[in-house]
Amino acid sequence: MSQPAQTLAQAQNLRIGYNDIENPSDQSGARNNSFEPIKSELFDEVVPFYYNGRIRISFSTADTYKRNFILIKGLIEFHRPKWLGFNYDKKQHGIETDIPAAQLDELATFVTMVTMWLKKEIQFQYALKRAIVFEKRYKLEGNGIYSVLNGVNAGTR
Repeated sequence: MSQPAQTLAQAQNLRIGYNDIENPSDQSGARNNSFEPIKSELFDEVVPFYYNGRIRISFSTADTYKRNFILIKGLIEFHRPKWLGFNYDKKQHGIETDIPAAQLDELATFVTMVTMWLKKEIQFQYALKRAIVFEKRYKLEGNGIYSVLNGVNAGTR
């Protein structure tokens, strides 16, 4: 007793979208690796997968930020709202999340904030390294001056 296959309603279709959330049925074949609602220089590719009113989004970290992957993960986990969960693939430098489609704008805002925090952290690390180099150079110069002064003082006694 077999039953005929039923056609799913349009709202229940599974689909993978790339750059047009408003018209996911566009089959033009043109593929852009950006996902319009979420644009960030942190990611080379953002791929959404739509199903049952939800979106599973995969992020591929851009080559320029791959060395900061653990820092990105730390910033996300430290600041993320409780409703938002992420899965991380350290080897592939990938991040995935699964959210209700209605919260896409909130996720986009969060990704923008993570990008801003990362840039600030990178700037801070750069400034800190320069300050440490300056401090070391200052101590070396100071030690050199004191050794010269101690040598002069030792010769005058």
